[in-house]
Amino acid sequence: MDKGELPAIMQLLGFVIDDEQGLNSQAEKVSHYATIDFDEFASFTEQFRAEEKAKFKVTFDKFDEDGGGELSTDELSKLMSALGFTPLRSMIQEALTAVDEDGGGTISFDEFMKLLAIYRYSEGFTRKEVRAYYRTFLSFAEEDEDNPNVKMVPINLVDDLLLKYFGPQSAPMALKLAEEAKAGRPPKPGEEDRAKEKPPDLSFPECLNLGRRLREFEFAEWRSVFQKADADGGGVLDMQEVQAVIKELGYSLTIEEVKEVVAEVEEAADEDGEQDGQLDFDEFVTLMMIFKVRDGFSRPDLRELFTTFSRFDHDGGGEIETIELGDMLRFLGHSLSLEEVQKFLGQVDFNESGSLDWREFLRFMRLNREEDLGKWRKVYDKHLESPKAAGLTKVQLTIALTELGCELPGKDDLKMKGNVADFDTFVIAIQKGRVVAVAEQRRCAGFPRDQVDRFTKMFGTYDQDGSGTIEPKEVGALLDSLGFSMKTPQERDAIQRDIETSRTNAQYAGVKEVGKGGAITFEVLVQLLRILFNQKDQALLDREKKAMEETTFSIGESQEFRQIFTATCESEQNFAAEAAANAGKPLSLKPGEVLKEISKDGVRRLLTSLGLKVGPNQQTELAEYLGKLTPGGADVDFADFLRLMKWMMSRNFCGIQGG
Repeated sequence: MDKGELPAIMQLLGFVIDDEQGLNSQAEKVSHYATIDFDEFASFTEQFRAEEKAKFKVTFDKFDEDGGGELSTDELSKLMSALGFTPLRSMIQEALTAVDEDGGGTISFDEFMKLLAIYRYSEGFTRKEVRAYYRTFLSFAEEDEDNPNVKMVPINLVDDLLLKYFGPQSAPMALKLAEEAKAGRPPKPGEEDRAKEKPPDLSFPECLNLGRRLREFEFAEWRSVFQKADADGGGVLDMQEVQAVIKELGYSLTIEEVKEVVAEVEEAADEDGEQDGQLDFDEFVTLMMIFKVRDGFSRPDLRELFTTFSRFDHDGGGEIETIELGDMLRFLGHSLSLEEVQKFLGQVDFNESGSLDWREFLRFMRLNREEDLGKWRKVYDKHLESPKAAGLTKVQLTIALTELGCELPGKDDLKMKGNVADFDTFVIAIQKGRVVAVAEQRRCAGFPRDQVDRFTKMFGTYDQDGSGTIEPKEVGALLDSLGFSMKTPQERDAIQRDIETSRTNAQYAGVKEVGKGGAITFEVLVQLLRILFNQKDQALLDREKKAMEETTFSIGESQEFRQIFTATCESEQNFAAEAAANAGKPLSLKPGEVLKEISKDGVRRLLTSLGLKVGPNQQTELAEYLGKLTPGGADVDFADFLRLMKWMMSRNFCGIQGG
C-alpha cells in the first residue's frame, strides 16, 4: 500500500496521530520506497507502538503530580483528554474496574496501557453501548456470501445503521461517513477497473469504528462550543452559559428546564452528591448524551410523548405512518394539514422509509418545538414596550397569550419577576395555558376553528329540534353534502362502524354525552369526520405511493418534486385570485382552502417559468399526453404530476434535463 495511507490506517486502528511528519519519517526507516508490504507494515506498527508508549509515559508522569506512579480517576480523565481522546466517565470507570488489580481506585502506567488497549478495542464505548450497537448492527446485517458464519452490513445500509443508533440529530456526519465508506479507496493509475467494483460490505468492528469516528466528531463540536462559552477559561459553565451553549447546539430550553437536567447530570456524576450548578466538560458531554437520547425533552415530556406514540402505533410495529402522525399531532394540540405533515416528515425521515420511528418522531417534535419557540418569540417581542424592557406586564402578557389562543394561568402557576414576565416565564405561561386549548382541540378532532364553525352550522341545520343529536337519515344527508356517500349497504355498514369508533374517540377526548344507537352528538360528528377525512387522505397517499412505484422515484426525489408542485399550486392560486379580482368575480376556493391540483394551462406556465421553450409541436405532444394522463380534462394532482415528470425526463422533453 501507499505510505500516504498510513496516517488514516493508524487512526483507524485507534492510534493517536498528532505528528504526521514524524510518522512519515518513521515509515522511511522501514522502507525507502513509496509503498510498503504487510511485513514492513507490521514492523512499522510495532515501532510506532513503542514510540507511542514512550510518549505516553512522559505525559503520564506529567499528570502524576506527587510522583507516586499512580493516577486517580480525575487525573486519568485529564490524561486521556491530553492524549487526544474524549473519555466518558462511564467508560473510564468500566475500564478502570477491569485493570485496577488491587482495587485501590488508582492506576499505574502498566494498568493505563491495558486500559488503553480496552478503550481502543471497544472504540471508546462501554459494554452496554457495544451490546446496543451490536443489536442495531444485527438488525441490518446479512450472512457473508463467502463465509455464512460471518455477519456483514451491506454497504448501502451503513447510513441507516448509524442513524438508527445515533439518531437523526447526527444525520450530517452519519451520511458523510457512509459516503466515505461507499466510496472506498480511490483507484490509482492503472486500476480503472477497480472503480467499477462494488465496495465491500462492513463487519461489526468496521461499523463500530465508524461509530467512534462519528462520536469523536460530535465531541469535537461540543468541545469547541464549550470552550467558546467558557469566557474566563475556568473549565466550567454556569446555568446561563449552559443555556446559551445548548441553544447554539439546537436545543431551546428555559432556565428551569436547564436546572432540571443539570441537576440530573450532577447527581449521576458526583459520587459525593455535591451539586454546585456548574458543569465541567465531562459533565457537559453527559448532558449532551442525555439530550441525544431525549432530544432535549424532560422526563415528564418524554413519558407523555412515548405514551402518545404507543397509542397511535396501532399495529405495534414501532413506526408511525403519515396518517397516524397527523392524528397524533392533532391529539397533542397541533392542527396540521396533510400537506404540512408531509413537508415536516421529509425533514426528519432521513432513511426515506415514509414513516417515523420513535427516535425520528422525537427529532420531529424537537424541530416542531423550536419552530413554536420562534413564533412565540416574535409575539413576545411584538408586545414588549421596548427592546430593552425587562419583560411583559400582566396586561401585555394577557394580550400576547390571547393572540396565541392561550389563557392566562392562575397566580400559583405563574411566577412573575418584578411584576413582569421575561421570555422564559412567557414560555411557561404558554405551556400551562395550552392545557385547556389542547383539551378543546382533542374534542374537535384537531379541526381548525373555521372548519369547526362550518360543521357547527351544518349540524344545527339538521338538528332542527335542538336536541343536540341528529338521527341516521340526517347523518347521511349531512355526510352526503360533504361528499361522503352512504348509498350502498356496504357504505352504510362502514359508516356505522366508524361512528362507534368515533364515540370511543370522543369519550377518550373527555366527552361524556355521545348519543345512542344511530343518533350522534356534534362531538361524535367531528370525530367521525376526522376518520372520513383521514380515509380520503389515505386514498390520496395510496395514489401517490402507486405513482412513486410506477415512476421508480425515490422518496427523496419525490420530496423535491413535491416542493416544486406545492410552489406551483401556490403560484396558480395567486394567479387565479388575481384573475378573479380583475374580472370582478369571487374566487372559487373557500376561505382557508388551498389549491391541490394544477390545470393544464398551469403545467405550461410551470414549464415556461423553468426556462423551457415549448414550441407548437411540443404543445401538441404535451396536450396529447395530458389527455391520456387525466381523461375528461381533470387537473393534475401530485400523483399525476410525478408521472408527468417521469414522462418528460425519460424523453428529455424540451431539454428539461439540460441536455
